[in-house]
Amino acid sequence: MDDLHIEDTPAPAAPVVDEDDDTEEDMTDDEDNVEDNDPAEVKPSQEDKPTDSNIVPSRSYNLYITYDRYYQTPRMWLFGYKEDGQPLSIEETYEDISSDHVKKTVTQENHP
Repeated sequence: MDDLHIEDTPAPAAPVVDEDDDTEEDMTDDEDNVEDNDPAEVKPSQEDKPTDSNIVPSRSYNLYITYDRYYQTPRMWLFGYKEDGQPLSIEETYEDISSDHVKKTVTQENHP
């Protein structure tokens, strides 16, 4: 087996960084460059502030999927709840479903 010879060469020197290169005279405060009357500034309007009139209450649903062996189709069961955890009435549930499907392909039944 041949001998492996590694020459002892010094590693290249790392560049020297002068940390004191920035002086206080070179630096500017961002506050000095801010204009008080900037025409491009977007100011919040009254419509952006939340009020009770533009907050929409949310509803949540639990979805269960079963398979109907007789019709050989999947069936989806929805259980709707108001924001405070109270169950939705069937009329409230129908409000969230497309009117093309209400009482046609979407019907009310008890979950097995």
